[in-house]
Amino acid sequence: VIGGVSGIALGILLARWRFVGKICDPFLLALNSVPRIAVAPMLIVWFGIGIASKVFLAGTLVFFITFFNTLSGIRGVDKALCDVARVQGASEWQIFTKVMMPHASAWILTGLKMSLPFALVGVIIGEFLVSSQGLGYRLNFYSTQYNTAGAISMILIMMFLMMVLTAIADRVDARLLRWRPSDREAGGVVP
Repeated sequence: VIGGVSGIALGILLARWRFVGKICDPFLLALNSVPRIAVAPMLIVWFGIGIASKVFLAGTLVFFITFFNTLSGIRGVDKALCDVARVQGASEWQIFTKVMMPHASAWILTGLKMSLPFALVGVIIGEFLVSSQGLGYRLNFYSTQYNTAGAISMILIMMFLMMVLTAIADRVDARLLRWRPSDREAGGVVP
């Protein structure tokens, strides 16, 4: 959650302040290219073997996905829509809340939905490296013991957990974006 919210916030700021965004883009791309598994041992040293290191590892995975989606969503707003709102007397805050955020909301929610599996992978990797409990620990334990049934059961539990999280995200997405016309209402082809 923290990685997603901070990714969204930074994406909004850098999309609004284009000059700062152009300066920060190369550095954020470079940070995103760092393999998280390489950083995981340092996170354990900095945050300990508790849940904080696992949450931070998952947060770094979520951060970049939500950041780049938010950035693309806000930068992709049609300038003509903003100009029309300005001509009609809208303040910058109104343009942001009534034009930009509704346009970018689909991008932001897609980024959050895309980041769910990565968050789960981050926690699992953290549990692989140092943990005495959890799904990742059990998966690693069963795999090293060549217990195929146990390893597959852990994988199935993770798949079920991901399906539940995705279903929840889909419901939130449908609720927050209920203002958008459906394909049928928009004249699109529905199979």
